Amino acid sequence: MPIKSFLLACIAFWSFSAMAWQEKKLSLTDALVKAVERNLDIQLQRVTLDTRALSLDETRAQYEPSVTSSLQRQNFDQQVSNTTEGESGATYSIEGWDWNSSLRKNEDFGFSWSLAFNNSLDDSGSALSLGETYSSNMSISATQQLLKGFSRDKEVRLNNEYIARGDLALSEMDMDIAISNVLQTTEEAYWDLVLAIEDLKVKQQSLRLAQQLYEQNKVKVEVGTLASIELVNTEATIATRETEIVTAENSVLAAEDRLKKVLNLPAEEWVQHITPTDELEIQEIAPNFAKDLAVAYENRPEMSKNKIELNNAMLTRKLRKNELKPELKLSASYFSRGISSPLTPTIAGVNEDGRPISIPVGDTIPSSYHSALSSVMAQDLPGLSTSLDLTWTPFNKQAKINISKANASIRQSELNAEKVKLDIMENVRSSGRNLDSYMKSIKANEKSLRYQKENLKAEVQKYQNGLSTNYLVSEAQNNVSQAESSLNSAKINYLKAQVAYYKSLGLLAEKRKINLN
Repeated sequence: MPIKSFLLACIAFWSFSAMAWQEKKLSLTDALVKAVERNLDIQLQRVTLDTRALSLDETRAQYEPSVTSSLQRQNFDQQVSNTTEGESGATYSIEGWDWNSSLRKNEDFGFSWSLAFNNSLDDSGSALSLGETYSSNMSISATQQLLKGFSRDKEVRLNNEYIARGDLALSEMDMDIAISNVLQTTEEAYWDLVLAIEDLKVKQQSLRLAQQLYEQNKVKVEVGTLASIELVNTEATIATRETEIVTAENSVLAAEDRLKKVLNLPAEEWVQHITPTDELEIQEIAPNFAKDLAVAYENRPEMSKNKIELNNAMLTRKLRKNELKPELKLSASYFSRGISSPLTPTIAGVNEDGRPISIPVGDTIPSSYHSALSSVMAQDLPGLSTSLDLTWTPFNKQAKINISKANASIRQSELNAEKVKLDIMENVRSSGRNLDSYMKSIKANEKSLRYQKENLKAEVQKYQNGLSTNYLVSEAQNNVSQAESSLNSAKINYLKAQVAYYKSLGLLAEKRKINLN
């Protein structure tokens, strides 16, 4: 292997090894902030929120003006169809150009308008044709819905926009719920890691006590005051403690991985050991069901969601009722036209039969687009048209079905709101009860630990005076370890119950100083 490659490999191995042994100190606040920033569930909800915002913008897009323009050319031959066009079987050519443009726009109160500008050039070889003929037409048209599709109530006219706003607000509530869930999951994972580390410390202390007892027994065996068989029991206890440490170490690593998954840490950080910096400090909370329930009804995002869903359902019913009306629309259009054809100057005269005729007196004046356009601008050929159109569906069963479905959605939202209130009530009740229960558990375990420590101290004293056995001392040491583990578990359960309690009130993000915006 080349020296350069060998050195690079050594550096890479050393870097990986250094990373593997590196410890990452992490406070609970830092963990919560990182989870909100990186958690995949929250990132997915942010995408949904952005999509809903785009849907709201889309409701206004239908009112943007649209411009269309076209240019068309046609050229074809046609056979004469009567004697005035020419001899039987003869053909003539037709050539033409069309160039048109228009501006259209819909307004949000059932009104639409358009401005059109159409132009054409026609040239036919027919005997009836005057030759190249230019035409131009400028018009403005408007249509107003009078019944269906129109209302003085903005919630009907802008129904899609109002519902889209509601959907966006629902996504914002879903974001609050997602953040609250992630905060709870993160804090529980954090305290699970703290518990696993504390449990490992308890197991290590238990091993040290067993080793101390073994050393004391070994001295007694050497001086002949204790039978050598007594060492077997102590050695078995040490082996058991070592096995428990292996299990506890694995529990620490598993708890680390669960926390890393919640935080969505990059792969290179998974080889680092996380060291929690927050300690098991307990601050007792005194829940009050009546006050807590009022706070929960005020702050829980689920309550806001129900209000928005009910409002959206009522907006839909308004629209369905409007659709039950007949369609009546008033349309009006004003236009100005201009035409320019070849013109031959004539004077009045009479033929041989004495009938009046036009007699050409000069060269033909050619047609021009400018002449047709000037005629439009001068409004030489104005026009106005109006219409009142009524469309009525006598039974309109579909509209009635839609109203019934809207009423069902409203009832469904109302029942769901009652169900959510009941769930919140049970949630607040149980979270407060758990706080009381785990606090009692902490106090009971503190008493138990004091008793077990005193019992161990007494058992050791009796053993030193020859009044106890090696087995009883080992059992007393094990009881102390179990009492310490139980107390740590009770403290962790209380901290988790605090998280659930604040979440049930809708105050978890506020208590943890996490900005939801």
